[in-house]
Amino acid sequence: MNRAASGVAALAAGAVLGAVGTALPLYGVVRPGGRTEVLVTAWHGLGSGSARLALPAVVGVGVLVVAVALSVLRPGVLGRFLAAVGAALSVGVAAVVATVVAGVLAADPSAYLGSGAVLLAVASVIALVGAALVQDWTRS
Repeated sequence: MNRAASGVAALAAGAVLGAVGTALPLYGVVRPGGRTEVLVTAWHGLGSGSARLALPAVVGVGVLVVAVALSVLRPGVLGRFLAAVGAALSVGVAAVVATVVAGVLAADPSAYLGSGAVLLAVASVIALVGAALVQDWTRS
């Protein structure tokens, strides 16, 4: 498998992991007695603006999917550009999620890190690696 094919595979994996990460809990809060009282995903549990974290993540996943399709069907500048944009969106979402979760964990000792936050972070790293691999680094 060459570098570009590995990059496309990494972009696809980052897109899938990013989509799954939005559905899993970002964090939770366990109250005395061991009962989970609050479970927050990117889609719900944040009050009136509950989809504020999910929408940019889904846009990033969509851009990554288009970048994968273009990289497979018509390799060129647009596919490479969209790979970089999708990876940047993924990294931005992961950074915002990390900031929100870190604030919650610092404020509430009964809070715990959810698998969704970890998966979004992993997805952003994989997408970033994929975006770097699909780039044409040769000088003309």
